[in-house]
Amino acid sequence: MQSFATTGLGRARIRRQSGSVAMLGALWLMIAVICLATIDIGNVFWQKRELQKIADLAALAGAQGETPAACQANAARIATLNGMTGAPQVECGNWTPSPGVADTRTYFVNGASPLNASRVTVARTVPYLFLFSVTAANGRQVEAVATAARSRPLAQLRIRSTLLVIDDKQSAILNPIIGGLLGGNLNIQAVGWNGLSNAHVSLLDFFKELGGKKGLIDINATVIDYEKILDAPISALDVVNVMLTLFQRPISNGDSASAVNAAITALNAVIAANISNVQITLRQILNVSSGLPEAALQTQLNALNIIQLLAQVSGQKNGVAVKGNALDIPGVAGVKLNLKVIEPPQASVIAALPTTSASSYANAAVAVKTAQIQALISVDLKVLDGLSGLVNALGGLIGLLTSVSPQLTTLPTRFDVQVEGVGAQAWVENGQCLPTKRMRVHAETSVAKIRFGRFGNSADEAFTNAFSNNPSSYLQPFKIIDIGRQNLLSREAGYYGGIGLKLDSSEALKDSRIFDLSAPDSLLSLNSNNEAFQKFSMKGLISSLQGLLIKNKIEIIQPPSGNDVLAAVLDLVTKLVAEVLKTVSTVVAQILAPLLDPVLNQLLGLLGIDLAQAELEGRMDCGTVALVY
Repeated sequence: MQSFATTGLGRARIRRQSGSVAMLGALWLMIAVICLATIDIGNVFWQKRELQKIADLAALAGAQGETPAACQANAARIATLNGMTGAPQVECGNWTPSPGVADTRTYFVNGASPLNASRVTVARTVPYLFLFSVTAANGRQVEAVATAARSRPLAQLRIRSTLLVIDDKQSAILNPIIGGLLGGNLNIQAVGWNGLSNAHVSLLDFFKELGGKKGLIDINATVIDYEKILDAPISALDVVNVMLTLFQRPISNGDSASAVNAAITALNAVIAANISNVQITLRQILNVSSGLPEAALQTQLNALNIIQLLAQVSGQKNGVAVKGNALDIPGVAGVKLNLKVIEPPQASVIAALPTTSASSYANAAVAVKTAQIQALISVDLKVLDGLSGLVNALGGLIGLLTSVSPQLTTLPTRFDVQVEGVGAQAWVENGQCLPTKRMRVHAETSVAKIRFGRFGNSADEAFTNAFSNNPSSYLQPFKIIDIGRQNLLSREAGYYGGIGLKLDSSEALKDSRIFDLSAPDSLLSLNSNNEAFQKFSMKGLISSLQGLLIKNKIEIIQPPSGNDVLAAVLDLVTKLVAEVLKTVSTVVAQILAPLLDPVLNQLLGLLGIDLAQAELEGRMDCGTVALVY
């Protein structure tokens, strides 16, 4: 028989065990509820994620449609193929980022043109599996929204000088010309110019650095308004300082360290030259359409090309005519190049690929040009031996007139060549992305006015007269044969006049060529670090120039009005001289051709106006469709 104490202890133990079971049961029931609720909630999130995939794919398909109907049909079809049971809500319109607007959903405008985006909304009811299945709704409405936009194909066209390697002589040319246009006194060695020609900066980095320095943009903003940078007044010194800052950062674009270091030295020399602070805008040399993605701005800019463009724009703003140093060219005693920029360049353009063909520079959406230059080239000749035979022939024809003495002009003698409106331009006629990337570019070179002769008795006088308001009034023939009077003891030069060469033509000369560029060799992507410049020859222009110089431009120089010349003698001399002008024209062409070619081709090319050869490059990125919200 158990004691009372033992019996009471057993009952207490039983009560404690039954309480523990109840607590464990409640705990496991709670765990089960949580698990079932987790399954239901997880199912809702999983279904929403699947629904978002459907919305994303449908929006991407819709954005590829070229018309609203195609946009609607593409989105609905893809949504159905990916498991959508009902009809999605499809909106087709335009997506354009707006600088300063934080809510990116407002970038999309339903029904707006041009059509480049679609917004798809899909919804379904997700049933509850366990815990909430007894509620009235018996499920939860899940919705997903996606917006996709199609970027337009972008085209870039660049034009530049063919100057690649600079030696000491070319450095001597560039310092006074570029320095004079910039309004300073440059002293850059050849290694510095070569460093600039082989150093590059990213257009995007350039924009951000310049915009940040000038307080024009917030570089951390989602969308940066590059229009402010393009249109803001800046100076050439601002641009040089920005390039210097970028070159002092670690190199990431493949340029050699030696080229960058040489470029830094050259830029410091530009800063020390105390250049003009005339206000310009970047849009005057570089045109970038609004709304471009940052990927389109990764194109590389050549440092030397930027300096040349700054000089041209600054020179045009300053309105100054710049004197160059005397140059040494074989067969010539001395050459001086003087120039004035009359219209600034437009060296690079990035814009949407035109949807219609452009027939001219004026109506092209993507067009570039070099600066329009007014140049005076004064040349001191060493020899004119090619005309000695003509002098003898002329002497034989008029030998009966014993007092008439034809002979070559005293050497060295100077002639002046003035050209206005010298330049090149190019534009994108059309392009395509499919089946292959192609771009058709029209390139054209021209000279508006040409004057040949002498503007004065000295190079300095010619400089003043040639850049006056009426240079034609100062233009005199370049005398190649002097017809004098021979006395017993001496000869009077120019007594009967002479034979000279003079040209004052406004007949425009043009030379054009078509380039059919195709990827991947001659048509690169916008952010490519490679180059694919195409050369186009302008030697046809040189031939035309020579043709103008010899076409009915040989003229008889009348004797001074004070000379007492018998009319009969003068008339006879004139007729005899006229008989040999045809032969003179041919020989003069042979003499001037080797002189004009190196002068015009070498000198004008230093400023991107190379009459013999220029370079252009086309780049293109085809439009891509991407989710934007």
